[in-house]
Amino acid sequence: MATARSPRLLTRTLLGAATAATFVLTGCGAGQVTATDTKVPAVPGTNAEIVNESESVYIALRDMLVAWDGLEGYEEGGTAPLVVRIFNSGHQADELLCVTTDAADTVALATGDDTGTESPSPSDQASPSDQASPSDGASPSDGASPSDGASPSDGASPSDQVTPSETASADCPDGAAPVNEEIPVNGSLLLVPGEGPHLRLTGLTEDIGAGTVITVTFTFAVAGQTTVEIPMGLPSSPPPRETAEFDEEGH
Repeated sequence: MATARSPRLLTRTLLGAATAATFVLTGCGAGQVTATDTKVPAVPGTNAEIVNESESVYIALRDMLVAWDGLEGYEEGGTAPLVVRIFNSGHQADELLCVTTDAADTVALATGDDTGTESPSPSDQASPSDQASPSDGASPSDGASPSDGASPSDGASPSDQVTPSETASADCPDGAAPVNEEIPVNGSLLLVPGEGPHLRLTGLTEDIGAGTVITVTFTFAVAGQTTVEIPMGLPSSPPPRETAEFDEEGH
């Protein structure tokens, strides 16, 4: 004759099974590394490197983006500032000769605010020391090659590794505005609007707004060229929320 299990014994059996299942699940998860533990947070801007170990060249471009200018963005035909940070960890001083893009007619070195109200200023105007050299002003070739008079780093740089400015006219496309900004060994070139000289796109060939990505080519005297995709930046703070208005007559 079969004996019936008591309700108390059945309850103990079920509790014991549940406890055992809990320990099994805990043991399976022990020692595992979650995806969020190793995930690198997204940072706005594009990063790129130019590395040539045989020439001891290491140029790092960091957090490159088109400066945010509101939801309306930048209209075709207008101007737009770039944010570019360049670091030289190699053993040779280098020089940013020029920057080009299909998204604008020119990319030039500019000073002033980030609104685009001030016209770009060539690097020869930003470096008055060039005018003190009589040989620069007396050379008739300066008018044909703007980069000759715009590169004070050739005379001021303690390193002779920087390619002479004559090479700049061959490496940079015709019509490219000279930048000619030096990046010393273990030094940096920070081109940030509102903080000093920066790069400005002039004569935009397209509208640039949220989600837009443009192709930009950087030409260096020693490191050579690199082409990168640069996105539109993000706002530093969320837009203000509009207060909802209700019709009191409906209540």
